[in-house]
Amino acid sequence: MRAVVHEAERRVAVREVEDAVVEEETDALVRITSSALCGTDLHMYDGRTGAGPGMVLGHERGVWSRRPAARPPRSAPVTASSSPPTCTAAPARTARGA
Repeated sequence: MRAVVHEAERRVAVREVEDAVVEEETDALVRITSSALCGTDLHMYDGRTGAGPGMVLGHERGVWSRRPAARPPRSAPVTASSSPPTCTAAPARTARGA
């Protein structure tokens, strides 16, 4: 799959990375239908977080489930949010027309 990968301070690249694999019975494979970068990713890009080379940036915005996990995880339910607290830490920067 393709991903935006952190290479060095203020340098990222779109690279082919290995597909995710099911490792635990609570894992599920999903197809990403859209993704985005947020303020936290910009902190990593600017070198303010200690993110190392090879870290994949971005957040999944829409997913399609290929198959459900064998059993639900034991943790609390998770609700996706378009602006979690850590993502609002940096000023918003959006592409024109986005």
